[in-house]
Amino acid sequence: MNNFSFRQIFIQREALNFPLTARILARCQAPIEIIEDSRAIKEELASCPDPIGEGKKILYLTLQKGKFIKPCPCSPRVISCGYLIINSIMGCPIDCSYCVLQAYLSDPWITIFVNEDRLENSLRFLLKDSLPAGLRIGTGELSDSLALEYLTGQAERLTQLFYRSCRAILEFKTKTINIEPWLSWPPSPQIVFAWSLNADTIAREEEKGAPPIEERIEAAGRLASKGYSVAFHFDPLIYFNKWEEEYELVIKQVFSLVPRELIRWISLGCLRYPEELRSIIFSRFPNKAIFISEMVIGQDGKFRYFKPLRLKIFTRIYEMISDFGGDKIPLYLCMEDDEVWQLVLKKRPAGRKDIIPLFLPPAIK
Repeated sequence: MNNFSFRQIFIQREALNFPLTARILARCQAPIEIIEDSRAIKEELASCPDPIGEGKKILYLTLQKGKFIKPCPCSPRVISCGYLIINSIMGCPIDCSYCVLQAYLSDPWITIFVNEDRLENSLRFLLKDSLPAGLRIGTGELSDSLALEYLTGQAERLTQLFYRSCRAILEFKTKTINIEPWLSWPPSPQIVFAWSLNADTIAREEEKGAPPIEERIEAAGRLASKGYSVAFHFDPLIYFNKWEEEYELVIKQVFSLVPRELIRWISLGCLRYPEELRSIIFSRFPNKAIFISEMVIGQDGKFRYFKPLRLKIFTRIYEMISDFGGDKIPLYLCMEDDEVWQLVLKKRPAGRKDIIPLFLPPAIK
């Protein structure tokens, strides 16, 4: 299990008397400070040479006043997969050099919204609605779904809600191996555990604090052996000297440890980042080879590999997945337009109405 250490817990005064606050304080040994709002944290980090890195050691417990559930902020002019995001935690203790949260989140610390009763009520209302079958809802966009589970126990609580759903799918997207609670639970087709994977070199050098790739795949295999559906996200795929050789080894290992019939989907996405992240990356991670490759600004305003190189990477990875796992596993591209879909996957979805059915449990398709 991955447990992360924190040097300080700040608690907004109105967040004191909540069960989730009590659970976190019982499980995390760190100095506590009661504050009225987050200005005190901003002042403390203002003089730090690396406020983003330092912020990963700070927990801020507060209340969510806005919406807990929002659509994934997909780039313009790309095909959306219709993902819904649960905004219960913002910020991640894992420090990946390429992580877009460094620029996307306005605050560098880790924020946990403790009014989980309001989140659960929002989900109950949503699950009663006429959701399209196969709609995915996940906690892994603004944080890692399981990195802080040892403190919050939130994923276990959400699992109980989705056990009773017959349409929506709860996806836990993670780089960790924190799966112990579910090894004693019966599997449900509505619960999918998804791992972000990369080449070993990239994982070692660019994903500080994350377990090795081999351990992630082994964790997926353990859950699959209990009957759980799993998924994998090769995102971001990164171009480097031995990219083909290393990605092939990872894909081969996936299919050697996880039965292909239990892999619900695989996504592919190439390295990309908004312009505002560029200066942050070069400040925090100078001389990183993966950011030296020539890139251009795409239609969505993000730095990307030239399209011919993206097509080469996607096509080769798709071939590897087909070679080792066959052609029956649902696969989709993240943040790519219909032309790239057509050239790589030989299909051109019209939008989320064509994508969502990919995620249906096999028995429903």
